[in-house]
Amino acid sequence: MTNEVPYSVRAVHCDYRAEDEAVYEALKRATEPLTRVWDRLKRAKTIALKFNQDFPPDHLVLFEGMRQSLVSDKVARATLRLLREKTTAELFVADISAYQQRDNMDPTAFIQIASVLNEFDVPYVNADLPPFGVYQVPGGGQMFKQYVMSECLMQADALVNVQRMKSHAFMGITLTLKNLFGLVPMQEPDGRSRQYFHHLVRMPYM
Repeated sequence: MTNEVPYSVRAVHCDYRAEDEAVYEALKRATEPLTRVWDRLKRAKTIALKFNQDFPPDHLVLFEGMRQSLVSDKVARATLRLLREKTTAELFVADISAYQQRDNMDPTAFIQIASVLNEFDVPYVNADLPPFGVYQVPGGGQMFKQYVMSECLMQADALVNVQRMKSHAFMGITLTLKNLFGLVPMQEPDGRSRQYFHHLVRMPYM
């Protein structure tokens, strides 16, 4: 006899050309039966969101006017709208730009969903800035037992993760866990830099 509660996976069809309202209705239809998730989100006072959206504007690839490899404005808008309608939590988006150090620029220059965040008055938190904390992996981890992470992020009551499914040389495909990798700080000496973990052997065991 196991005490583990079975997880649920939901999928619904939504054409990539759909308008905002149709995307919102699809997201609502997909998530409505996830009652345990909504119970937790409704209890939360603060909810952090991680969108797969950070990218240099001059290298952005579009397909029929939409970002090919990143979360679309329509999905971001639907997510924030649904959370605002169904919760009373304070929302903030956390991310770490992999391009700010390379290009020596303000990380906000790479926020692809900036207009949507402004529309919903949702602040952006640079999780690459202190204060940091050392956090243990529940169950001990497969390769690493602890990570250095942003205290602001880890103190949130819940985290909503929104990503695109893409192929990846190390992970096979990018899903929720690969998107969360974007919250590992780039800075040293507070901990191992993110580049250390982005490795053929290490990454699948994070």
